[in-house]
Amino acid sequence: MKIRAKIKGSKVHDVGYRPFLVQAGFELGLEGLSVRNVVEEGKQVVLVLVEGGKEEINEFTEFIKNNYPENTEVKEIKFEEYSNHVPPIEGTMNFQLLEQVNKGIPAVLDLRETGKELKKIGNRILDKQDQMLGKQDIMIDKQDQMLGKQDIMKQDQMLGKQDETVDEIKGVRQDLKSYMNERFDHLEK
Repeated sequence: MKIRAKIKGSKVHDVGYRPFLVQAGFELGLEGLSVRNVVEEGKQVVLVLVEGGKEEINEFTEFIKNNYPENTEVKEIKFEEYSNHVPPIEGTMNFQLLEQVNKGIPAVLDLRETGKELKKIGNRILDKQDQMLGKQDIMIDKQDQMLGKQDIMKQDQMLGKQDETVDEIKGVRQDLKSYMNERFDHLEK
């Protein structure tokens, strides 16, 4: 037994409808299955050719009527008898696998190019980080020099204060000596 199904809707392409139907057909034991995306009168259509026993085809048509992939918008499903060749389901599975691989190749090539670009960007970032670290090292050296100069300035200030204190003590001693001499002179008299 052979049938053709047309699944029409505003969103039946690019939602995984074909692999969805092939998996169901394989699980139901269909002998032949072909699933293609076509456009008829500007509308999206999934064209399904099926071959198998009456029971398997009835189960498959019920599956098509009651199950849809996620994000699908189906408007109409039509079934009709079909008499031409239907490829074996294994051929359809292999074809879809190759189709998916072919879709993935540009993405892999893009990823490879993107990876090269990311590596270049990463290397530029590392170069900039190295430059920044070099500048930080220079800044740390300058800070160390400034701290050393501050230490010297503080020591110089302390030595200056110490000299002032010594001079002041000498002045007090001198004043005290003069005062004591006056007092002794006064006492002697």
